[in-house]
Amino acid sequence: MFSNIFYLLKNASNEPREDYLTEIFAETINENQLVKSFMKVFMSKNIEPSGLKINTQQTFNKLDWHICDSRPDIVIRFFDNQSKRENILFIECKLNAAEGNQQLKRYADHLKLLEDRGCATYLIYLTEYHDVKKEEDILDTNVDTNFIQIRWYQIYNWLKEFDSDRLVKNIIT
Repeated sequence: MFSNIFYLLKNASNEPREDYLTEIFAETINENQLVKSFMKVFMSKNIEPSGLKINTQQTFNKLDWHICDSRPDIVIRFFDNQSKRENILFIECKLNAAEGNQQLKRYADHLKLLEDRGCATYLIYLTEYHDVKKEEDILDTNVDTNFIQIRWYQIYNWLKEFDSDRLVKNIIT
């Protein structure tokens, strides 16, 4: 984690705080219990995760109709032990930055392909400020991807429940 943060800050362009917070948040929730709680609180899903993998800045090659590759800030993969289905979450984190060109729509297109392979898919837009997006502008009508908008203050309030954990306590601070 510290190597990733050093690299990001060293090569930062627009908003290094966004990359910094993304890396720390991804490392903080990299535990089954926190992912389980995250899904319950923010997505109303009761799951039993296994095989948890969290990546940051993972690149998905551009699709034929896209103008560029896609790189969600956080990609979370795990299997739900109850449904035996793979779950994939793309989280786009924003701090003082605008959405890139069709950024969320491109992510939704990649998730649609994963959905077609049998995965349960989620697109989460995590922002500092109020930036409401219309689901119909991002998701096609024939997809089951769940689109969720969350604000950083909600994450802060949720993480306070786990402040006995050293990493959680530091991210809250």
